[in-house]
Amino acid sequence: MTFMILAVAHKATAQGSFVVFEEATRIYSVDNHPGNTYEWAVYNLADINNEITDLNIVEILDGKTDHQAEIKWKKAGDYLLIIREQGICQNLKATKIKVVDNASIALTVFNSIDCYDGLNPYSTPVELKLGAADIDAAMYPITVEYSIAGNGAGNPSNGTATIVNKGELLQISELIEDADLTKEFTIRLTAAKNKYGGRINITAGKEEHIRKVFEQPDINDIVADYMTARMQTVTVTASCNYEISGDAGLKYTWAVKGHPEIDLTGYTNTLAHIDWRLPGTYTLQVYGTAPAVLNNCNTELKEITVQVLPMGTLKFKDDTDHVITCSRLAANKNGGPLDNSEFIIDINGGAGPYTVYYTIRRPDGTLYTVAPVKTKNLTKNGLISILNKFENTTATMESFEVELTKAVTRDGVELRLGTKDERTRYIRVRNKPSLGGVITAN
Repeated sequence: MTFMILAVAHKATAQGSFVVFEEATRIYSVDNHPGNTYEWAVYNLADINNEITDLNIVEILDGKTDHQAEIKWKKAGDYLLIIREQGICQNLKATKIKVVDNASIALTVFNSIDCYDGLNPYSTPVELKLGAADIDAAMYPITVEYSIAGNGAGNPSNGTATIVNKGELLQISELIEDADLTKEFTIRLTAAKNKYGGRINITAGKEEHIRKVFEQPDINDIVADYMTARMQTVTVTASCNYEISGDAGLKYTWAVKGHPEIDLTGYTNTLAHIDWRLPGTYTLQVYGTAPAVLNNCNTELKEITVQVLPMGTLKFKDDTDHVITCSRLAANKNGGPLDNSEFIIDINGGAGPYTVYYTIRRPDGTLYTVAPVKTKNLTKNGLISILNKFENTTATMESFEVELTKAVTRDGVELRLGTKDERTRYIRVRNKPSLGGVITAN
């Protein structure tokens, strides 16, 4: 029998050998010939006269007498794996197995800093070696176990990651970052194995990575006039100020998305000033950046939507007619049924409410009002109401001219004026009736 094994061993030497890692479990098989019997055995290549029975060296987990066997290699060394097939004739096959214990994994980056971003995982490169050479791609995927310190109570203190392909980064998914707290994590490799369960040693001195993640600086919402639910409506050509507040020492970056003519790169503090030049809907953005001592971390991005309305024109509504009323009486009493003369305006743009100015002229063209009358908080089809206190002592009806002279949006933009006819209406005042004779009594 010894002679036969020697012959098989010589043949196996010509065929080369398998390399496996300590603790690896591999399955070996030969063709199955029904009716034949099989028996697997493992020998130390330096002692092929004695089958290894020490389970601390190698263990046939399953299939010792089958055409397929599952074997776990527990100790480094050079071995001969023999399969004996017995039928009408006997056949022996063998292969050399080299069990190695010099597979290693090492971190190549040992420190990192970052800013809170709420994203996981963190990825770091590793070096996987078999002696001086890279671990062969056939040994992948590699399973890596690690411990985590610094995660805080109730959070994971260890984790497992899989490196599927050669050259991939080790992804640490269990780090729990905190937007409100700077945290320092210690990641330590604790175990690694190849796809067969073979042990990969942790290289001493290269097993620990310290990662510091800075908290996110705080920033408040953008403050501006005329905002509702983070949306602002303004008039084209309006000049607007925008303010932000946040942690001390922040440098701010302002920008307007979608407006090619606005450049805010010069604004780096808490205030930005914008002249809105084009109608449209835009997004105003700002974020803050902490100083270098806090890793130049950025705040969250704050945004508001700004709707820039086109310029409007002031006039009277087309179907607003002139008003006919009666002359006032003695003691400033109203001489007719209407206490007020009312006119509807028409504004077709700009951000309301609006402040509208008008003048009143007497029939001779002189000003009835010393200064333009101001009416505030009007809508685009708001109502101007004028108290009927006009006196007509002539023998015919007289006309008092009401002319719209100016309209200002809520953000201070003066609107265009319509034509003279479009913004002029008249209050026609009937003459005061004359009563003859005297009052008599019976």
